Amino acid sequence: KNEHFPGSLPDEDHRARALWRGLMKPPVTQSAMEEFLCGLELKDPVTVRAAVTEASFYSVRDSVQETIRLRKNGWGSFVIRVRTDCDFIELPRRRFTEEHFIGNSCDVEYRILVGRLGNGVRRGHILLSGPSGEILFTVTASCQAEEHVESRALIDRNRQKLYRLRLDYMLEKSTRSRYVEESLKAIEAHYCMSTEDLSLMRLYQAYLEKLNGNAAEAAAILREFKDTIFSEGEREAEMACIYLRTLTGEGKEDPQAVSSRIRTAFDIDGGSYLMLKLLYLTNPDIGHYPRRRKKAAEMAFERGCRSPWLYTEILRDLRKDDALLTQLNECMVQTLVFAAKNSLLTEGLALRTAYLSANEKGFSAGLLKVLTSAYDIWPLDGILEAVVRLLMKGQPRDGSCFPWYEKAVARNLKIIRLYEYYAETMPESRSAVLPLQVRKYFALKGTALSEETRAAVYANIVRNRQTDPETYAVYREKAEAFAYEALSRGRIDANYATLYQEFVRTVRDARSAQSLADILFTERVYVDDGSVRSVAVLHDGLRGEEEWPVIRGTACIRCYTDDAQLLFENGVSGRYYTAAAYNRTPLMDKGALLPLLRAEDTANPGFLLYETRLIEDHACETEREFTLWRKAADCEAFTRTLRARAREQILSYVAAHPESGFFHQDTSPEVLKEYAEADRPTLVRVLLAARL
Repeated sequence: KNEHFPGSLPDEDHRARALWRGLMKPPVTQSAMEEFLCGLELKDPVTVRAAVTEASFYSVRDSVQETIRLRKNGWGSFVIRVRTDCDFIELPRRRFTEEHFIGNSCDVEYRILVGRLGNGVRRGHILLSGPSGEILFTVTASCQAEEHVESRALIDRNRQKLYRLRLDYMLEKSTRSRYVEESLKAIEAHYCMSTEDLSLMRLYQAYLEKLNGNAAEAAAILREFKDTIFSEGEREAEMACIYLRTLTGEGKEDPQAVSSRIRTAFDIDGGSYLMLKLLYLTNPDIGHYPRRRKKAAEMAFERGCRSPWLYTEILRDLRKDDALLTQLNECMVQTLVFAAKNSLLTEGLALRTAYLSANEKGFSAGLLKVLTSAYDIWPLDGILEAVVRLLMKGQPRDGSCFPWYEKAVARNLKIIRLYEYYAETMPESRSAVLPLQVRKYFALKGTALSEETRAAVYANIVRNRQTDPETYAVYREKAEAFAYEALSRGRIDANYATLYQEFVRTVRDARSAQSLADILFTERVYVDDGSVRSVAVLHDGLRGEEEWPVIRGTACIRCYTDDAQLLFENGVSGRYYTAAAYNRTPLMDKGALLPLLRAEDTANPGFLLYETRLIEDHACETEREFTLWRKAADCEAFTRTLRARAREQILSYVAAHPESGFFHQDTSPEVLKEYAEADRPTLVRVLLAARL
């Protein structure tokens, strides 16, 4: 933080001076010196690694305190921030520096809270963000023994197998015999591994035996439940038992009473697929009518049922009659997503979905997935139009939308603002000529379109002037006028840059000259780190700095010299340089436009810095150089160091050209004092030679 430190840096080391000034912006972090030295490649960055990256704890009875051993390589200041993504891990300390290391190692403590483990296995992560990036440490903990945990995993896999067998059978991907045979094997395996849910498993076995034609075996299983009293939490098993006993003749209850009991149970616990299925089977006034079945299924969805079995039940009716799809509520969208994922959509259902999507007020990622999947199978205009309209309800200017806009334009679909979005999202690398209908639309609308749209269209015409000279000739005059208008407003992106390079041959006013000076030095920066929020640009010689926002990994900045220093901010660790992976791309070629600025005698500070940097290595010799240094000496945007350097150059020129008459009787004492501070001996010689 020593304000005299920059004075010890060589005047010609512009990069070092700019880097130091940028890192000293408050709040100054401990790692500023580390960034400075590593940025100048005076030392290697510190690296920190974890000895191990995972730990497992079983049979946990009390809270456990453990450590992560970190090892560093090298010396320097750094900060390590620690956080966790779970609630059963507690971190006593969340910030570590080089001072916490003993030698080259440091222990990061963490505590596993037994009260938050619950049943089963918990997995969480500890994330350590430091100079070497992010270290991910995985913690697995359970109150159960490891053997029990492994057994639990086998039980869960067996349950998943039962679940999948049923789904495959419902989706007609499996035969009845295979479904029954494999399911009975899985149930037997469950009996060997666990005593959980024995009632439901036995009832499911009875159902399978009945389905396979073994009524006697099914009846024998159900007799086991003759005197069973089910608890409040076993309502599903109770209703399933009542239904199966009635189905096999083991129950004496009136079918109407059974229907009423199951309907009442569904009203109480309607978020269960099993309860919904029993409702279908025992209530003909619902089960025999598709619209009522669909309404009951939507009620189960609203109450929390998210089973693919539920979606399959709904799809059975929708595939038979797509007119049942009357609105795209959340239940229907999830059902259609399931259908698209499992190739269960029909052409009629796809077209019905496309038709109903027009009523949606907002964007839906699930609905988009359904429509795009449908279009891959049935490339129909109606589905394509629905995709495009849905995209327009989200982020229509996102580049990922362009392929769909391109398809819609190729099919000549009539969609409001399609051509505008087509032009605005068109990739810069695209070299193809704009379709005829887009050009006609553009010619008709003209200035009614947005500036971005016109810039995209004109830039495309310019890029294709060799392959389509007729269109270029038609639009050349309009494109040139638009380019000059945009220049006066300071507009810049890749499309505007193409227009400026093509048409700007004169600077019409001071405002345009100022804008051109800024635009000419604009570059695009691509940052790999998604956490970066802004990039600061510093030039040795210019006071202050310019800070630019980073949007989706991209920022447009102004760099007037090759040694301009870029510093990045993520809102957490302050400014940094060494850890940032980025690349810079100039938007414009300076060669053809620099002479225009020189002819206009532009006083833009950035342009003036660029020009003086070209001539700073030799003494001022020409009148043009003398004029540049005079402007630099008077420019308040420059630092005191650069202005003093400018006065040295001026004195050198005046000493060699006494006829210039730069100093005279009316020169103020304040001005003489400034030049005396820059080079007193030369100033004295100049004044004596001029008899002043």
